[in-house]
Amino acid sequence: MKNREFSNVISRLGGADEYTPQQMQVLRGQLRDLVPYYLTNADVAKRVELENGFSQEMRIYWNDKNSYLYCYALLHQRDDGVMVLQFSINTSAEPILAKF
Repeated sequence: MKNREFSNVISRLGGADEYTPQQMQVLRGQLRDLVPYYLTNADVAKRVELENGFSQEMRIYWNDKNSYLYCYALLHQRDDGVMVLQFSINTSAEPILAKF
């Protein structure tokens, strides 16, 4: 995420089967236009533990040029690792915070 390789991140989070290569290219371009500089900082801003290994998480990525990127993930910790069940990326915090 920090290196602005947004299509790689979206694919690894499970979006590879939800977007065509053309749609992925458009998303990558849109995010790179909105976040024109590398993101130098990252942190988990909010994490809500649910039951039975489920959790919600909000990560924020930013830089000193006032670029912020907010990421939401619904996660499930299983014996074979963590599964991302749902994710969202936005340059505005409100849609991400509304998921909690």
